[in-house]
Amino acid sequence: MGRLSKPSKDLSSRIMTDVGFEERLIGYRLRARTGPLSISLYSFREVVDLLNDPHPRIDFNYLRKWIKDTMGDDELSNEIEVMIQKDISNHEKSLLIRNKMEERLLQCQKIL
Repeated sequence: MGRLSKPSKDLSSRIMTDVGFEERLIGYRLRARTGPLSISLYSFREVVDLLNDPHPRIDFNYLRKWIKDTMGDDELSNEIEVMIQKDISNHEKSLLIRNKMEERLLQCQKIL
């Protein structure tokens, strides 16, 4: 896993644009008193924000598929697939995925 290649302007635009209701992701934040709180995620940025939460919960396989099919980012999807296969905790996986998604987000912000 190295640095991601520079995204196209088209890919950058898709990553920086909100998706519709049908394309949204569902994630969860765990809280001591209330348990898991379901949240709808309509953008790449919102997914990154969720992964910055102390106790994020998201289906990594669905996230990988969402990035590939909805965002059109095959490279990032493949990187996430490698991270999912690692023999590490889900917390560690979420940190690795968050870092890679933040890298892509910064690349896209620079292009647009």
